[in-house]
Amino acid sequence: MLVDRGWLPSGDAATARPQDYPEPGEREVIGMAISVVRSMGGPAVRTFEADSVRLLSARRIDLDSLQRWIPYRLAPFALLQLPGPGVPSRPVRVPPKHFDESMHVSYAVQWFLFAVILVVGSIALAWSRRGGRGAPIPDPRDGEA
Repeated sequence: MLVDRGWLPSGDAATARPQDYPEPGEREVIGMAISVVRSMGGPAVRTFEADSVRLLSARRIDLDSLQRWIPYRLAPFALLQLPGPGVPSRPVRVPPKHFDESMHVSYAVQWFLFAVILVVGSIALAWSRRGGRGAPIPDPRDGEA
């Protein structure tokens, strides 16, 4: 199983130095399972040598791209390590989103607006079609001799 330990800052926005933040030995990891995508096209993994260590760099976890570099079978999910006591500050662990009532309020407002647009739009359309029936349509040949 892959463990997403977080992200590292990079001066050039392309090359991080994970060897500067080692976490050797066996670790207990507290996290949550996240799905891992299959290949979305294009190389998702870059390799480079740094201090006699071969590093893999990826912007996203792509199972097909990583499987080429890892000799054992990978699970179709990964463990996202959460911040907590005893967890170093680097790599930066991302806490999960906190879901609360505001999420439901935004959906309620969205669906209310859809209903208003549907009702008001239908009334406006019916009104415009009704008003057009009583007026005669001018014949372009009326002005000709």
